[in-house]
Amino acid sequence: MNETDVTLLFIIEMDIIDYERKGMMRINAIYILSFCVLVLQTQPAYAKIYHYSLLELVEKADYIVTGKVVEVGDTTAVVKLDQVIEGRITEKQITVTGIYAHHCLGKTKNFTKGDNVLLFLSAPKGGVYKVICGGQGKITLHDGVIKAYYFTSAKEYKVNDFIKSVKRLIEISEISDGDAKIRILFDLCESPDPVLRRSAWRYIRMKVYRSGKSTELRKNVIKMLSSKYPDTRIEGVNLLACFKDAEAAKLIVKAAWDPDYNVVANAILTLYRIDRPKAVEILVGLGKHKDHMVRTFACLELYRNGHPGHKEACRKLFASKDEKVLIAAAKMLTRAGVRGEAVKEVIYPKLVGMLDNSSEELLSAALFGLSACDEPEALRLLMPFLVKKETSGKTKAEVVRGIHHVLLRTKDEYFAGNPDLKKYLHENLHLVIEHLEGDGLNPKSAISILRIVGTPVAIEALKRAVKNHPDPTVRQFAEASLKEKREVNGGCASGSGAKIALLLPLLLLVFFAVFRKKIFKTR
Repeated sequence: MNETDVTLLFIIEMDIIDYERKGMMRINAIYILSFCVLVLQTQPAYAKIYHYSLLELVEKADYIVTGKVVEVGDTTAVVKLDQVIEGRITEKQITVTGIYAHHCLGKTKNFTKGDNVLLFLSAPKGGVYKVICGGQGKITLHDGVIKAYYFTSAKEYKVNDFIKSVKRLIEISEISDGDAKIRILFDLCESPDPVLRRSAWRYIRMKVYRSGKSTELRKNVIKMLSSKYPDTRIEGVNLLACFKDAEAAKLIVKAAWDPDYNVVANAILTLYRIDRPKAVEILVGLGKHKDHMVRTFACLELYRNGHPGHKEACRKLFASKDEKVLIAAAKMLTRAGVRGEAVKEVIYPKLVGMLDNSSEELLSAALFGLSACDEPEALRLLMPFLVKKETSGKTKAEVVRGIHHVLLRTKDEYFAGNPDLKKYLHENLHLVIEHLEGDGLNPKSAISILRIVGTPVAIEALKRAVKNHPDPTVRQFAEASLKEKREVNGGCASGSGAKIALLLPLLLLVFFAVFRKKIFKTR
């Protein structure tokens, strides 16, 4: 072999190596692409949304107005102004953008024609104003009332009172001295105005999280624990947890014995992050607390922590003759999914006994509890209440909701060892249909039951609901349920079809791993 042949052979070998390398690069690219498809197909995207305090909205806004939405487009809305609270606007109506509310799964349109709104706006560009903070600068006004959880601890708040609170916050926002502003906000923690209290806490919380935790700041936070307002004491516990030291932990332990249930619950849940054994020790003692809600909470948390004392605590709760105690225990313990001996020996028998009670509220609690118990006979106990003439519409609605929850939680598995129970449900399905087609107070749960059962009788009832139910929202729900039922029975993206779609990227990986040599064969 001469020098030319050796050189030629070397070039050929290098070509082969390069060809193989490119082939492996293609394989790796396919692997990576398939993996990405698998991840994207099975994992929804979530984003964390920061919720601004009312004071932050006030500080960021150039204009604050109230008005009525008269027109809604794809990206803008037209608002007829009623009142300009902050800034100077001479127009009678304005065009605004930023009409989508951002949330963890993306964004949805936040404006509806006819809505009365309170808006926090930025300076206009090209004559168009913008709702600030990803749509959070829009608050809907419901018949002179605001329902805004993030801005007030009250369930409802009069618009005029809310505007007064906003004007006070405008004054505070103009204070340039940061320390002076914080001192004023700590004073607001004792304000009788729940809007101002919540605005103060949330702004202070931002200060505690983002800045050095000074001695003065600690003293003011500790003062919050002795507030006459339970919601301020709760926030005091939350702020103390930021300091992460022994003194803060001791104060949180003390707060766990607060007379208010919500303060106690918050202190215990906060203490879990600092000293869980100490929290469990306190829970044992809370079984003697005066507030029955605290005793119920303690029982539930002992169960969640695997403490054997939960069974005795549960027995004491259900031995009570106080109706309020029984209602709280039935709802809280069963909603939280307490299982095991406590249910079989204590809770379930007591709930069955409560069914004969004349009190509608107690009966409702018992029905609620039965729907959450994993006892096969619970369904058989629930159904007869749809027959009884003396059963009120409200209680029948609770029964339908209970049946729905039983089926939703366990579906076919519920009937695995109880074929007669499945037959019983099908034979009495007309009771659910009567509830739906009559003046039932819970038509959507009735529709959900029919969708899950899926017999021809149930499907026909759903079709009638789509055509005849007087409530348009119920008709839409029935139509969606009927469509979902069809997709489950034969749709390409449901059942086994969905599983195949999810497995497709994995099958591609296996295919290329096995046949890569044939696909990228070398010379």
